[in-house]
Amino acid sequence: MKLQMQIKKRFLSILCLTLFAASFGTMLFAQDKETSTDSADAYEESYEDFKPKTSTKKKNGFLTFLFGEDEYVEYDVSKLYTRKAFGGIKLSDITLVFNKKTHKAGIKFHYQASFFVLTLDVKARVALQEAVTQYLKDFEQKALIKNKPTKTGYAYGKYDCDIKWGTTSVMMNAIAKTGIRYGYAFEKKSPYFKITIDNAKNQAEDVGAMSDQKSIDMYLYMTKAQAQQLAELLSDKYVSEQILKVEEELPGTGIVNTDGDDYE
Repeated sequence: MKLQMQIKKRFLSILCLTLFAASFGTMLFAQDKETSTDSADAYEESYEDFKPKTSTKKKNGFLTFLFGEDEYVEYDVSKLYTRKAFGGIKLSDITLVFNKKTHKAGIKFHYQASFFVLTLDVKARVALQEAVTQYLKDFEQKALIKNKPTKTGYAYGKYDCDIKWGTTSVMMNAIAKTGIRYGYAFEKKSPYFKITIDNAKNQAEDVGAMSDQKSIDMYLYMTKAQAQQLAELLSDKYVSEQILKVEEELPGTGIVNTDGDDYE
């Protein structure tokens, strides 16, 4: 048994270093791909044409053996912009997820050199919908303020959130509770709905020397259509529908039937 554990630990260490090197190389390559923001809201898809795609990723039994069962269920995909390490923003893929036990919902995404999962409770997700609604009104009424990023970045309030992160999507062992702020910002004269995720100390029980001691500040940007999409995909109604669908395939998520029983 001890020999098996030693082999497993040594394998994980080698795998971690290999994956980190690959991730770092990918990050450097991605930095060279500048995303133009000159026509940000000319880029956006129409909200009506947006069709969420249910994730069809299959579980990898080997990874499950090494790292345990994933606590999140993926249910949709979308896109938004993320801040690059050396300035500017780039278009990034995100995956919508919910936690099997807590049913908090959010997004999984790659930010600079790490992978993150951000989850929000119902209060923070309702606040997101309200913030997006207010942003759209301010946008249409030409009420957005330029050149005051500190003020406008937090214009629609601050709430609590949970984050989890690591060097790869299957090795996220750092966790923290922190703050999330809703607002907006201008990038190359184009306005974006903005989400700021505050940095936080790693609050995991066993924080080793190889683990991140602290997360970084993160900045997510969305066009009007992207903001509407995200608010819809994280709405309580939509998330509850996804949980009910998944319960048929993944018993034990805590959801029970409330629609009445068919006796016929």
